[in-house]
Amino acid sequence: MKKRQVALALAAVMAVGSVAGCSGSSDTKTTTAAAAETTAAGSEATAETTTAAPAERVKLTICAPDNTFGKSTDPDMQQAVIDMLEEKANVDLEAIIPPISSYNDKLETMMAGGDVPDVFSISQAMTRLPNYVAREQLMPLSDLIAKSEKLSAIDQSYYNALAIDGVVYDVPTNYPKVKCLFLRKDIMEKYGINLSTTPTTEEFMTEMSKLKGTGIIPFSFPKWIDNFQYFMNSFGAYAGIYKNADGTYVDGMQEPQMVDALNYLRDLYTNGILD
Repeated sequence: MKKRQVALALAAVMAVGSVAGCSGSSDTKTTTAAAAETTAAGSEATAETTTAAPAERVKLTICAPDNTFGKSTDPDMQQAVIDMLEEKANVDLEAIIPPISSYNDKLETMMAGGDVPDVFSISQAMTRLPNYVAREQLMPLSDLIAKSEKLSAIDQSYYNALAIDGVVYDVPTNYPKVKCLFLRKDIMEKYGINLSTTPTTEEFMTEMSKLKGTGIIPFSFPKWIDNFQYFMNSFGAYAGIYKNADGTYVDGMQEPQMVDALNYLRDLYTNGILD
C-alpha cells in the first residue's frame, strides 16, 4: 500500500502544481516531469484497492527555479506554495529552488549524479526530455494523468507534442506574461514627456524623442529578446508558430504585419530612442 500511496501522492502534487502554475519558462517549452524510481513503485501496486484507512503522508522532492516557484522569488511566497501543496496533496515536500541563472546546471548535476527529484521543471524540454527518458530517469505519466480530473482536462495535443514513442512523460505548464513600461516620473516632468496610459506607437515615438540630445537613453530593456513582443503586439505581429484567424498555422516572422513591426523597431533605434 505504501508504494501505491507514493504514486497517488505524486499525481496529486502534479495536479495541484499545474493549476498553481509552479513551473514554466517564457521562451522555451517548459514541463513538469516525475522521476522514474517513484513511478515504478506505483505501477507494481496498481491492482491494490484502497481502504478506509487514512493515507500515510509520503515525502517528495520538488525542484523548480526561484523565479517561477510560486511566481515569486520571495521566500515567504514560496513557503506559502509549499504549505499549500503539502496540505492539498497530503505530502511532506522537500523543495529545491535554485536561482534561475543556475537552475539548468543544478538540475543537470543532480540528474547526472542520480539524485533525481520526484517532480521538477524542465526548460528546453524538446531536447532535454528525450535524454532523461533514454537514461530511464523519468516515469510514464499517461495512467496517472488519466486518473486526474485536472490533468486529463488539459488539451491532449499539448501532451502529444512531447510524447516519446507515444508515451507521455511530462505535464505542460502555462507561464503567462505581462509586459509593462516603467518610467521615471522626475525625468518625465523635467522634459515634459506626456504619455497616456495606453500610448500609441506614434505617441511613444514622439514623446520619447524629447529626450534626444539630453545624454539620457530614452528607452532600454534587459537582454531577453521576447521584450520586443511588447511593440510587435501593436501591429498584430507575433513571433513563432501560431494559428491565425483562419485556423491556419503560420510562421509569424513571415507574416506581412511583422514587416511593419520590425520597421517600427528599426525607427526607434535609428531615431536614438531604443539603445
